[in-house]
Amino acid sequence: MSDGDRLAPPAAARAKGPPTVTGLSPTEGTPGTQITIRGENLGTDQNDLLMLFICGTDCLHTAKWKTDKKIIARLGQANRGLGEVKIATKSGGRGICNVKFRVFIAQVGPLEESAVWVDEMQTVPGREAVRTVAQTTEERDALGLKPTTKKMDPAFLAKMFPDGSSNIRMESFNPQWYLLEHHSETPIEELREAIKNMQLAKADEAKKNEQMHKIAEARVKAESVFKDVLSRKDRADATRNALSVLTRFKFIFFLSKTIDDNMKKGEYLTILNDYMRAKSLYKDTEVALFKEVMVHLDAKMDRFKEELKHKLIDTSASFEEQSKLIKYLKILEPDSDPTWECITAYHCWLEDILWKLQEDHFKKALEVEKTAKDNRFTLVETNERQLFVSSLVSILMNKLQSFWKLSNTYTTNDERWTQRQDDINQMLINTINVSSWLILNALVPRALPDDVIKRYEAQFVKWPEMTPQVNRTVLTQSLKALRSFISSLLEAQFTTTHVQPLIELCMTVRLKVISDVIDKGVENICALGSKENWKQDFSSSIAAKTALPDFYENEVFDCLSAVRDALST
Repeated sequence: MSDGDRLAPPAAARAKGPPTVTGLSPTEGTPGTQITIRGENLGTDQNDLLMLFICGTDCLHTAKWKTDKKIIARLGQANRGLGEVKIATKSGGRGICNVKFRVFIAQVGPLEESAVWVDEMQTVPGREAVRTVAQTTEERDALGLKPTTKKMDPAFLAKMFPDGSSNIRMESFNPQWYLLEHHSETPIEELREAIKNMQLAKADEAKKNEQMHKIAEARVKAESVFKDVLSRKDRADATRNALSVLTRFKFIFFLSKTIDDNMKKGEYLTILNDYMRAKSLYKDTEVALFKEVMVHLDAKMDRFKEELKHKLIDTSASFEEQSKLIKYLKILEPDSDPTWECITAYHCWLEDILWKLQEDHFKKALEVEKTAKDNRFTLVETNERQLFVSSLVSILMNKLQSFWKLSNTYTTNDERWTQRQDDINQMLINTINVSSWLILNALVPRALPDDVIKRYEAQFVKWPEMTPQVNRTVLTQSLKALRSFISSLLEAQFTTTHVQPLIELCMTVRLKVISDVIDKGVENICALGSKENWKQDFSSSIAAKTALPDFYENEVFDCLSAVRDALST
């Protein structure tokens, strides 16, 4: 079956007429453009299409039949220029096209982006030029003469001058070869004339070269005209870029100053948040500027950590503030133990301040004693010991509770809890022992153990003497303060092991009070004989008596009352 018979439409459909293309949209484009074909009798369905050529390229595989008046297809790799649309259907046979499509090739310039490699030999003018030295004979004769028509054999000349060449552009140019090849039959007069021609050409060339310096000067002057403008432009661009970088990365560049300001304000949490944010953003940066900034920030944060540590061991800081500082240091140094550092520093400071308190009150007591001696008093009724005991108890009541709270920040889940807890208990017991020995030295120095005296002999002071009455008053008031102090410690969850030295101290002071009361009673009873006037009182119906038994009864009653008060204190 011939092509004509195969494309012939059936008899029923042939009455409709052949396919007719009446419009294209668009009418021009590059290869790959989607084209909408409009016309009449363009087939009954997708399978009715037999052929579709646009500008000589087969587009049947991309054709999409929409209606009998519309088909959409995509142009293939067609050549540049106008082309027709050829269509054939089973129902209508070969079609007719009344319009044409123009194909143009989009040329990618050297500065345009392209998804594929572009051969610049075909797109950039002059790129295909080959700059090679031609070996052909020059059209213009170098001597300014007409070359002879009869030339010597080039093979013979090449054999005669193996290292030479007749091309004046070559480095191996040989003038003998050139004369034999082009002027073997030129008369001598013409050759002499040629010498003159060459001299004139040389002079003309030199004259032209003399003007070259003016071109060079013009180029230098033109560059100098715009040098300042271009330099200012470069500086402006550099400044603009620097400002842009500062604006974009303002956070990291101004963080150092922000840290200083927040340190003055005491906003430590803000400092930590900003530093952690900067570290997460620029920790692994490869930019040299950011690396330098991070090194500077790390050094500043080291100083910040040292300041936090100093504030942590500062005695004026409250427990709440110390807890915050410990949390901040744990964030900066997860492997560190700031709580233990704070506890050890607190323990050393507390013992030092107890000894310093004794020294201060002892100096005041000496000053009072000196003043009393200047006024011709032998014994000084002073209460510096009572002030010392009250101040010491007040300090311990405040600071020991803070120390105990810090020690309780270690949880049972902490791996260091066991060893730290034993050390903390020992520190606490040592501090309470030192305080009890200081109070004992002030109130009952003879009751100090011998080993304690040997250990702290250089640190214990020798308090000035007091009258017995003042001494009993000091002992009684101190005993009340100690009992109140022990009750406060027990309410603060201190164990009996911790307060045992204070309990023993209270017992010693109480015994001393009772002993002084009894001694005073015995002394008063012995002195009753001087009060006897032997005047008899007959008011009693049994017998007469003097005033001495009543005096004795009063002394015994006063002594028993004082003992009862001491035992109940």
